[in-house]
Amino acid sequence: MTVMDSVKAELDEYRYVVQQQMKRIAELEAEVERLQAAGGAHSVLKNIYLDRELPESLRAKAATAALPHETLLMPERAPLELQAEPEKVSLFDLAERRRLKSLELDGRDIKVEPNGYVILLPQRNGDGQDD
Repeated sequence: MTVMDSVKAELDEYRYVVQQQMKRIAELEAEVERLQAAGGAHSVLKNIYLDRELPESLRAKAATAALPHETLLMPERAPLELQAEPEKVSLFDLAERRRLKSLELDGRDIKVEPNGYVILLPQRNGDGQDD
């Protein structure tokens, strides 16, 4: 093998490596373009966790990060269009209602449930028995 053949072989090898690098760069540029056009961070994460060619650990991390932003399976109910009308009550009537309510509740025990509802427990008969 002559020196010229050796130089030619080395140049051919370099050309091959450069061609492979250019091919890989083009693939990566296409991937960047796809990710940028995906429509935001959630879409990028979704594309990652749906790509079966990526490692399972990476897909799991992407799914975990995307989870808080996933849409619900059931459609969200439309909000009710309610308007409260102010109650026109005199101060005397309001005080009387509150006085009557306090008389009604006087001596009664209440139970507050975890959901916030208040339950009036039955009145005790006063002899220390709960029957």
